[in-house]
Amino acid sequence: MEIGTVEYLNAAKDLCSELFPDRKFPNTGKVPIFFGRREKILAEGRFGIVDYDTDNLFSIASDEYKLVRHEEIVKQVHDACLAVPEYGIPELGISLPYSGAKMKLTVNFPEMMREVNVGDEVIPTIVFRSSYDLQWKVRGDGGVFRKICSNGAMIPVKGKQFNYINRHISTLDLDSAINAMKETLIAFSEQNEIWKKWAETQIGQEVYDEIWDALPFSPNEKEKIEALPEAGTQILLPATLEREELTLWGFHNVVSQYVTHNIESEMRKADVEPHVAKTFNNIYLNRMTVH
Repeated sequence: MEIGTVEYLNAAKDLCSELFPDRKFPNTGKVPIFFGRREKILAEGRFGIVDYDTDNLFSIASDEYKLVRHEEIVKQVHDACLAVPEYGIPELGISLPYSGAKMKLTVNFPEMMREVNVGDEVIPTIVFRSSYDLQWKVRGDGGVFRKICSNGAMIPVKGKQFNYINRHISTLDLDSAINAMKETLIAFSEQNEIWKKWAETQIGQEVYDEIWDALPFSPNEKEKIEALPEAGTQILLPATLEREELTLWGFHNVVSQYVTHNIESEMRKADVEPHVAKTFNNIYLNRMTVH
């Protein structure tokens, strides 16, 4: 069954109905675009991406754009997971914000769970994003899922983010997807040892201020984060810092908890997650590993 065919799309829709029976995927397709006040003129080389069921216009694209439907990505990711059974049975979750204009597909591998601190468990996670409104490229990001508070923190494996398809390609390269997934999951165990060092690394006022200066939050958001108890330990950042007990891992957990649970916009969350990950990773590499 060839990707891009009607047969493949129907199989993908059937799979999504099975995996996510309570989710309504937009019935997406392409329509011609016309313009002009009196005489309607066909816009050559342009088409609209719409939901046929609601007449919702997601975007206007050029002929070079290859429409990648959400269901097709789900099937391709699902097939890639089946090709790596050695990592256990994955758990797939999905969100379709903005009336389905965007898709966020989360793949957790619970059988690869590791412990950073006692009772603080992390699970390797890969998040796939795509959109019909042209604001998100089709991409996959590797990170971790903290079981303790359902916190999907995008801490990069080896400081890298992997993207292997973009908005102008109609299919996910299955071999590339499988290889990227394997590399991420293999590196996860090695990276977990680094996160354990984060949990042992105490930070003082100077590093605390340096991290805040680099993070993408307003003064009002900083105030909210500093008042937010960490789900597992109930620590508050200022009080823990004053007691000289704040670790890099604890600081990151509070910040990523805020991003996961308090930022409602999926657009901003997608922008903030890699920025937060890069900030803490750079602090560890540039400040904590210097002897």
